[in-house]
Amino acid sequence: MNDRMIRNLIVIFLFVNTNILMITICQFFIFLWFSSNLNEYLSFHLLTFAGESSYHTQTNLVAEENMI
Repeated sequence: MNDRMIRNLIVIFLFVNTNILMITICQFFIFLWFSSNLNEYLSFHLLTFAGESSYHTQTNLVAEENMI
């Protein structure tokens, strides 16, 4: 192999590596953004669900006490 071919291979290798690195970094930031949004969404809905279920449990207990 001559010098020019080796130089071309190195340039192609570096180009591919930087592209893969950029894609990985972008995916990481997209994942961070998505997971933070998902976390807020889930925590909000789980909290409201837990609040509703505890509220229903309390009202059921009160209703049972009134029946007795």
